[in-house]
Amino acid sequence: GQEEAVLEEVSRALAGEFASTSGRGFSVPFLRMMQRLHKLFPDPEKLSAQLSWSHYLILMDVEDARARQWYLEKAVSWIFYKI
Repeated sequence: GQEEAVLEEVSRALAGEFASTSGRGFSVPFLRMMQRLHKLFPDPEKLSAQLSWSHYLILMDVEDARARQWYLEKAVSWIFYKI
């Protein structure tokens, strides 16, 4: 309904605004994934710049919040270990 219409409008606006850079990455499904990321990780300070969007897509599939946090910490520590 209304949420879908708002997401479609935001998608078009963002794609138009950033068309000079790529115009990609602002589809309604992508915006829904961004909403989900925000719901699961509401504090941006707790996100790690060491992890990519792909890492977070995998972490978002972990339903248990404690397990998700554990995997997040392990992924970050593994990346630091490999450096």
